Amino acid sequence: MIKIKKSILIFILLFQVISCQSAKITEKVIFDNSVMAKINFHAEKMNINNNYDIKLSNLYIDYTIEKPPIFYLNNWMEENISHFGPENLLEINILQASLSKIERKIENNKSYVNQNEFYYELIYKIEFKILDDKFNILAKILSEVKRSTTSSNFISLNEEQQIIDNLILNSLTDLSFKTQELVQEHMYQYML
Repeated sequence: MIKIKKSILIFILLFQVISCQSAKITEKVIFDNSVMAKINFHAEKMNINNNYDIKLSNLYIDYTIEKPPIFYLNNWMEENISHFGPENLLEINILQASLSKIERKIENNKSYVNQNEFYYELIYKIEFKILDDKFNILAKILSEVKRSTTSSNFISLNEEQQIIDNLILNSLTDLSFKTQELVQEHMYQYML
């Protein structure tokens, strides 16, 4: 009887020790536009046209999250793109800011218990135009960034949000520096 009690007590203690694993704490992703590219144009006015319509389908998830990719894109443009001058118009067209999520089969030969993963893809596409007073196009660039990542099916909502936030942050950072590079290469005469 005492051996049985001892065995049960040892089993309970071992169970408690094993079940008391530390919880994984995820750090919040910080969107800091000051570390992204800043672009100054020689233009009197600036118009930002949102030509992207959020797609309501199972594939696209940007309409399901609190702050979609276009929210962060607009913040970056408001804080980091400026204009000053007596002539010309800077027109920025947001063509795409889509975030999609697809469940797909893992493509390797190893045998896992879970054979599926989630594939996330973010596409930013924006167009910059410099127009004269008669609305003739003086210069134009198209900046596009496509990034993707994967995750397991069995992750928490917090982990999924962190994956999405990291994807948005990295894509937006890439877009800002790619746009700066294209502007310096093709629109240098309209920069300050």
